[in-house]
Amino acid sequence: MQKFIIDGNNLIGKIRELQRLQKKDKQAAREKLVLIIERYFSRKKVKISLHFDGFQNTPISISSAKIHYFFFASASSFFDFKESKKPDINYIR
Repeated sequence: MQKFIIDGNNLIGKIRELQRLQKKDKQAAREKLVLIIERYFSRKKVKISLHFDGFQNTPISISSAKIHYFFFASASSFFDFKESKKPDINYIR
């Protein structure tokens, strides 16, 4: 089974529609990204870990992934560490 660790904030910054939405409503941008990820991976046998900077606002429901929040450090710093330790995982930044 393939494993994916996704930096949600960086991915939002790479999708123009989500970039604009995040400027108005951070939670809505996160929710829309979760829908995109869920649709994309819906028929694939993968393990997904989605990471956001900051605190959890309203809980977001996703059946195909686990969502983690980093309020003491950025998700990017977590990725820098993990990439050096686990090269067999797909990191999406």
